[in-house]
Amino acid sequence: MLITHDIHLVPKTFGVKIHAKPPNTIMNIILHILHASKDLDPFIESIERNFSLAVKKITAKLPVSNIDVVVANNPQGVIPEIGIGGRTYNAHFIYLSVNAKFPNLKNSLSEHLERTLAHELHHCSRWSTVGYGKTLLEAMIPRALPIILSLRLPAKKRVHGAPHSHPIK
Repeated sequence: MLITHDIHLVPKTFGVKIHAKPPNTIMNIILHILHASKDLDPFIESIERNFSLAVKKITAKLPVSNIDVVVANNPQGVIPEIGIGGRTYNAHFIYLSVNAKFPNLKNSLSEHLERTLAHELHHCSRWSTVGYGKTLLEAMIPRALPIILSLRLPAKKRVHGAPHSHPIK
């Protein structure tokens, strides 16, 4: 089976991109960078590059598709120690927050975007398959699985306080 990655980066000057899905594509993950305020302009290239690399690596282990990933300057939604945070709203929508004023954000994107995205994509996978259950116990187990997946990726740097930064023993 031929597996290709259909990763679309929304152009800097437009909010949407209309495209036809290439044949034999099973992974369709689209990046949308919100930058009306221009705060993220210095980081767009870094976000796009790290996003593309991360999606290719993650989808080799976790087959997910048809997901929109929105990245916005939202300092209130980040893990303070790394300047990046994420939230998955449903099987097809991830919101990644970054703090454009975080010191050395480009390095943080390189070190932490992959794990954050792996964590959130696992939530999408879970949501689109077995879901989260109806009891507290049924919901707790799937909450831990994205952490385990993100820990299976090579660590570039562990950060105290980041939910996916501590090995599970």
